[in-house]
Amino acid sequence: MKYDVNLSMDDDGHMKMTLVDKQDGSMVSFGHSSYSSLIAKSYSHLLKQVKPSLQKRIRE
Repeated sequence: MKYDVNLSMDDDGHMKMTLVDKQDGSMVSFGHSSYSSLIAKSYSHLLKQVKPSLQKRIRE
């Protein structure tokens, strides 16, 4: 597993998702009032992070 995921919601229904990289401790957060938009944003970010590392492994 590469990431820990934290999902929270405020009183107004605005959701925040925080991804914590288990290897280096870096964090990135996304916020939106729509759950599907929040998931799409975070998934897009994960693909951008994971894809380059997969390409490096393939080349080695």
